[in-house]
Amino acid sequence: AEVMEKGFGCHTGVGGDGSGSGGNSGAGAPPPESRSVVINHYEEFEPNNIFENANIVEFLPVTGDTLQGIEITGSVESASDDSDYFILTPDRSGLYAIYLCDGVCTEQPTDSKVVIRVLDQFGDVLAENPLYEESTKFLTADFDAGLPYYVQVLGFDTGDESYPYRLVIIE
Repeated sequence: AEVMEKGFGCHTGVGGDGSGSGGNSGAGAPPPESRSVVINHYEEFEPNNIFENANIVEFLPVTGDTLQGIEITGSVESASDDSDYFILTPDRSGLYAIYLCDGVCTEQPTDSKVVIRVLDQFGDVLAENPLYEESTKFLTADFDAGLPYYVQVLGFDTGDESYPYRLVIIE
């Protein structure tokens, strides 16, 4: 597990053993909005291109003010592997941020090649980026503890080129 400082558009690794202890590189206390995040890392695997064969991803257990997160690396390509699905069941209710990282996760990509979607257990879309429009790959969704949710990365305008991504889901 990796402990990181929370900041929806920017994650700065602070090391750690998954205990939620976090760290602070500067003098004094961290800003009040800073909280430790325990990230569980995954690599997507095929087949996961339809709702029914979504990769299962899980949050690591956390306590106190420590937040939980998931980071998934993968790629899509509209010609042969246009969609990746992931299923998760949060154990805490609340607002979650779902976004793609660009580079070292200091910003999200802005393009019209892919969208991210959040779906409920019935396949109804709860949140998504707009299709065919340039948009920043960031959205939020309210999750209820104990219910399954799906996150889809859809590459609809990548052609034969692979679109590598880092998908982050964080409470």
